[in-house]
Amino acid sequence: MSHHTASPEEFHRIITDFMAGNGTRDPERFNSFLDPTLVSCSAEDQTLRISIRTQRRMENPRGGLHGGIAASLADYAMGVLTLGLCGGSIPSTVSLSLDYIRPVPPDAVLVMEAVCLKAGKTIVHLTAYGWLEKAPDQAVIAASGTYYIP
Repeated sequence: MSHHTASPEEFHRIITDFMAGNGTRDPERFNSFLDPTLVSCSAEDQTLRISIRTQRRMENPRGGLHGGIAASLADYAMGVLTLGLCGGSIPSTVSLSLDYIRPVPPDAVLVMEAVCLKAGKTIVHLTAYGWLEKAPDQAVIAASGTYYIP
């Protein structure tokens, strides 16, 4: 990549600082609504794992997780992974595609893992998979995203 590539220590610091700071916790921003928790991240494996506890205000009319929330969580996971890999440059989402495999029930812990497939000079390709904490062998969401690094 032509942009700064973060060392493993810098990668972890960028991600933890972003998730603890205004990028996630500012109550005036959408990311605070998701209230994600960092589960793990690895510069070597180019992965990021986060989780959320679903809440009633996140439900669709059928009582499951609203698809927009699932899409936002996948976008957040892939975007934060890109942020860490690129040394802190805030990426822009170019494309985002989701498959809703199984419904996500209320008051569940949803885990989302983002994986970098290829990081080019200005474009990064990733995938993300979501599952319920209580059923890690059953995917509920599959996503792919492309991100631009300015």
